[in-house]
Amino acid sequence: MPERHTPRLAENSGITAAIATAAPLAPALESLAGQWRARAQELRSWGGDAPAKALERAAADLDAALARERDVLLTLEQGAAESGYSADHLGRLLRQGALPNAGAKHTPRIRRSDLPRKAGVLRAAPAVGISRAQIARSVVNRSTSERP
Repeated sequence: MPERHTPRLAENSGITAAIATAAPLAPALESLAGQWRARAQELRSWGGDAPAKALERAAADLDAALARERDVLLTLEQGAAESGYSADHLGRLLRQGALPNAGAKHTPRIRRSDLPRKAGVLRAAPAVGISRAQIARSVVNRSTSERP
């Protein structure tokens, strides 16, 4: 059973690329958890109880992590960065009651799962920890090593 959790505020240092791309990835990650559960059943049918339990635990952990990310409370500025809408527009939606205010009257917050997504807005690519210079060196090194 997934752990109970309380909503938390997003980091003050800004929204990381990984979190900014979490919404489009969520359906794929949720289906991954389902695939792990199906594989666990298959393993269990072959007598692999311990690996099956490990997969089920991993699926439960993934479900809990996704739920925590959906429950994160965002400021209007953070919500604007993720949704593609302006902070002013999000504030207007809160005042009109079109979005639930997860904060207080003068400190509005929007739960990530309630955030509208503007069609056609591209999300930032997840950070991979490799600089452009490293990629360029890798390509050059690979192409020079492949020469006869």
